[in-house]
Amino acid sequence: MKSRYSRKILVITECDLNNFGNRLQNYGLCIFLKNSFDHEVRTLWGLFPHSFYHFVGHYIKSMLSILKMSLLFIFRKKESIRYFKFRRDNRSIRKSYLWRLPFCYKQIINHSYDYFVMGSDQLWSIDYGIPDEIASLFFVNKTKVSFAASGGNSPFDVSTYPLLCKNLDDYDMLSAREELTKNAICKYTSKEVYIHCDPAFLLTRSQWAELARRYASQKAKKIAVKSYLLVYWIFDQTKEVKNSIRELAKRLHLEIITIRSGSKDLEDNTYVECGPYDFIYLIEHSSFVVSKSFHGTVFSLIFNKPFYSFDSVYEKSKGVSQDSRILRLIKDFSLPEKHFLNDFSVSLDNYFPIEKKQQEMIDDAHNYFIKMFVIGKNKTI
Repeated sequence: MKSRYSRKILVITECDLNNFGNRLQNYGLCIFLKNSFDHEVRTLWGLFPHSFYHFVGHYIKSMLSILKMSLLFIFRKKESIRYFKFRRDNRSIRKSYLWRLPFCYKQIINHSYDYFVMGSDQLWSIDYGIPDEIASLFFVNKTKVSFAASGGNSPFDVSTYPLLCKNLDDYDMLSAREELTKNAICKYTSKEVYIHCDPAFLLTRSQWAELARRYASQKAKKIAVKSYLLVYWIFDQTKEVKNSIRELAKRLHLEIITIRSGSKDLEDNTYVECGPYDFIYLIEHSSFVVSKSFHGTVFSLIFNKPFYSFDSVYEKSKGVSQDSRILRLIKDFSLPEKHFLNDFSVSLDNYFPIEKKQQEMIDDAHNYFIKMFVIGKNKTI
């Protein structure tokens, strides 16, 4: 059956079933592109198997993963529920499984899509990035752009991403999420490099709220009836941090609800089986947010929530954040730095509007992709 869409867009990004921010930025970009331009949009899912050896290895890992999830369902049921929520919530996007064809994936993928969008999240990071071969898209001769691509605080260089550095000039347009990544790109190309927002900002508060109401679990909705302080923490908290959060909750007369990533700590009403849309729903209905996460901060801003953002690379001696992502948020939204001082005793303003700036970001992204389509049209003439 022939698709009703005249053009097809493939988004290349980090893909996993564990990271809220990774999934939600992906949903935001795909939904924005589909709603704005009415093209078919898919996300490339998984890694390319380079040979029959990798192809077999992938399926062995898949079977081991299924076995692991079966054991989790028996012994750690809540974690398995969380895994399946991530899988279920991926229905917000369409996925491309072309990587299952190991010997001719480059030719097939090149002829199956009209536009390739590399972004967003820490795709080009030394610590978390995707493989160099995929990041470079050297095998694509269609229209290809990056959008809000990020290297986080450890962006790529020629020693870690030689193919990407060599092929950046072949990208039709380039866009980064932060100044640090933009500077890394500019070392290897003379092309203009734009700065664009994280794709989570491409959907408005009402759009995210509608998606959360549609997909959030009954448990999340039941929790949201309470008055609570939502804590989203990556890895373990120190005793000092835990005590500070508890004192803050007591001062605000709020119950603590905690979402964790990379931690087995079950204290303070930890919601283990939280899925991506549960995450949004709980931020939307919270009274206050404490987050050690870039995207926890992003959604606190979108929903106009008072928040503390615990900055893991804050240097007290310098008095400012050293996180390129946080610095960009502070600049874009003129945020008071006291929200990022790692000091929960600092008094915060109730909040400040971001809608005007967010709409400017959406308009900038829209204009950027219009340029992409113009380039694509000229290529086919």
